[in-house]
Amino acid sequence: MPQAPLWRCPECGERFVSPRMPHSCGRFSYEALFARCDSHVREIFDRLAGLARRRGPVRVYPQKTRAVMQVRMRFLAVYPRKSAILAGFVVPTGTASTRFEKVEYYGSRHYVVGTVRLRTVDDVDAEIRRLMKLAYGIGEQRHLKQ
Repeated sequence: MPQAPLWRCPECGERFVSPRMPHSCGRFSYEALFARCDSHVREIFDRLAGLARRRGPVRVYPQKTRAVMQVRMRFLAVYPRKSAILAGFVVPTGTASTRFEKVEYYGSRHYVVGTVRLRTVDDVDAEIRRLMKLAYGIGEQRHLKQ
């Protein structure tokens, strides 16, 4: 069954699965987002964005306090800090990681946001690649096709 086209916000042009999706509706830049960060923080972000792009088509865009990655749904939120990144992966319920500092449950859709702190580019390792694969599947809305 084909998926419905994404709705486009008439104010900012961003695309969403539904007109009811909350968003900041503004124009933001990577320069502003990373202005107060150590240079390696942008390198960590670039590594994450590259991982997402290797999975398939993805939109990566800055917002006021974070950058998000989206296929149909937003599946990863990246919050730059002075010397690290907090990465919030939307993954299926039951996905385990000892690196999750915080887990938020969204039971009605059977997924969680697991937050991981990445301090170096080397922290983007095999486990992060595994989480990216799972999160990208949520972004594609694979969970709705099952």
